[in-house]
Amino acid sequence: MNKIPGYIKDIMDAEPNIGRDKLSELCDISNQEARFYCKLYKFSENKPIMRGIAVGDMHYPYQNQEAMNILLEFTKDFQPDYFLLMGDQMDMDSISYYNSNKPKLTEGKRLKT
Repeated sequence: MNKIPGYIKDIMDAEPNIGRDKLSELCDISNQEARFYCKLYKFSENKPIMRGIAVGDMHYPYQNQEAMNILLEFTKDFQPDYFLLMGDQMDMDSISYYNSNKPKLTEGKRLKT
């Protein structure tokens, strides 16, 4: 992994929004090098990177159980900071607009309150 030299990091810590032109001048490095260090600083350990998982279209109770097991195992290993459910977790075919004129598909699948 690329590291920012200590003297450059000290300058950037003191002035986090320093531009590459000023950094180049202060550190006596090329403008291209300064640009690289500015970008690297934005993604350095000063700002933790959040890790997450986004999941959608599970369609319970018709989910692919093997895929769900893999997802759960991956989630345990990956240890995400957040878990985003994007929609269609439940199939809800009994109230689906797409099944409204297909009574055979919804037979025996009424929702109970």
